[in-house]
Amino acid sequence: MATIETPEDLPVHRSTEHGAGFALVEGQPKQGAAGLHAHVDAARALLAQDGAVGRKLDFLMQEFNREANTLCAKAQNTALTQIGLALKAVIDQMREQVQNVE
Repeated sequence: MATIETPEDLPVHRSTEHGAGFALVEGQPKQGAAGLHAHVDAARALLAQDGAVGRKLDFLMQEFNREANTLCAKAQNTALTQIGLALKAVIDQMREQVQNVE
């Protein structure tokens, strides 16, 4: 089984949280940012569990991707679109890591 750093150490989570916060500042629907924060919390909880969590994390990556797609679709300026695209790149990196977790 692959080892993974604690969630607090992963820059992926901080990037996701930054994107969610930026969405709020830019006036995007609060539920989108709340969804991202909820997914970050769920990822932290899964990583803290013992046992096989790989499939659950993979599903969670799909949810992160849906939120990022929504963020990009609702973006009203290029800066927010760029953050959404950067978020999608980080999610893709996370997904690659998750595929190595049982």
